[in-house]
Amino acid sequence: MNNALEPDELSRLSEVRDKRAKRAGRRKKLARDLDLSTIGMVFPIALLLGYFGGGLVGGWLGAEQLGSWIGLLLGLLSGFYNLFKVALLLQRREQAAMTDLATSAGDEDDSPSTR
Repeated sequence: MNNALEPDELSRLSEVRDKRAKRAGRRKKLARDLDLSTIGMVFPIALLLGYFGGGLVGGWLGAEQLGSWIGLLLGLLSGFYNLFKVALLLQRREQAAMTDLATSAGDEDDSPSTR
């Protein structure tokens, strides 16, 4: 009973593996791009909500202008907080990808050759 694969089977398996790797790479790039796009949306939304929300609360307390400034500051802080969270997430993903790449390169070197 011969368990060795024929050359054409090996090439087909290699093609399938390459296609899967390309799809996985595209998915990772799309996920990174979507994470980055959240910064562009969340930052201005946080500023506007902070400004108008602060103005609303300040109006109830009789200091609308001061409330708007405090709300703007809180919106700015929340925008930077979100930026920090996304940056950490992307850094962790990049480190995991580098670790996976190093691990898979080490596995390929140790793989037994087909006979």
